[in-house]
Amino acid sequence: GSTESGIAVIAYDAAGAKQALWIFTTAPATSTRNTFVINAVPDPEPLTPPPATTPQVATGLFTGTVASGATSDGFNGVVLPDNQYFFYRSKGSSYDVLYGSLSVAPASSVFSSNNGIYYASATGTYTGGVVFTGDVRTRGALSGSFADPTAGNAVAQIATTYSTLFDARAADVATLAGKTYRQNGNFSGRSMEIAIDAAGTITGSNSDNCTVGGTIAPYTTPSTANLYTVTLIYGGATCTGVNRPREGGVAIAEANGGLRILTAGYSEANQARYTTVFISGPGTTTPVTAPVTTTP
Repeated sequence: GSTESGIAVIAYDAAGAKQALWIFTTAPATSTRNTFVINAVPDPEPLTPPPATTPQVATGLFTGTVASGATSDGFNGVVLPDNQYFFYRSKGSSYDVLYGSLSVAPASSVFSSNNGIYYASATGTYTGGVVFTGDVRTRGALSGSFADPTAGNAVAQIATTYSTLFDARAADVATLAGKTYRQNGNFSGRSMEIAIDAAGTITGSNSDNCTVGGTIAPYTTPSTANLYTVTLIYGGATCTGVNRPREGGVAIAEANGGLRILTAGYSEANQARYTTVFISGPGTTTPVTAPVTTTP
């Protein structure tokens, strides 16, 4: 072995978060001349406050922000009773998506997920195997971090709080039925409009010239939650996603009478993933128009 000496520099981003440790060393002149440069990426900052020592439940609707470097975006989503999660990140008039499943350590508030899938709306690409870790408190805060695929895998820090909209009222299809819901803005350049009948049948169309069908029903457990199970099916001879799969997910009834739908699916036929983030204004009795048009 040999002894080397040099300098180390800690690199910070514009928001003051540690981004890298640079180490520069050289061997003395009396030995073989070697030069080493190490660029080390830091682990996420330690959890604050310290982890809880009693069991915590991650289920709920969460709203907050995600910061990657100097960029901070809205970050909202839901964790289901089976610990499946679906978060969406505001990106201009569209959304990026992070979804997967997590586990909470026994008698603790520490959670982890190593199967996250990140959808980048700017490029239309999916990144799998995203590690998402953090701390969650029952009906409280959910904070954590993941390696952001849209920022060179820089650490993205999440800070969200539990939204009481999740249990403001029990899910009831009757409150949604007989109304049309039109998407606010668009998701990845497309907009959508749907109607729901008394049986929970969904019909509509989107700006990809697709017909939209599916179902919506109350999520069974917990029965008091403002949470619905949703299936979406896209079709039509001129639909952009010919092999688009059946998507499954959930919906939340908004306080203003609107509807929030979050779904994902995978097509074996074309080895591709699809997601939908649908956030509407208040439902109206206006009939569905087909197809919906939008400005790219």
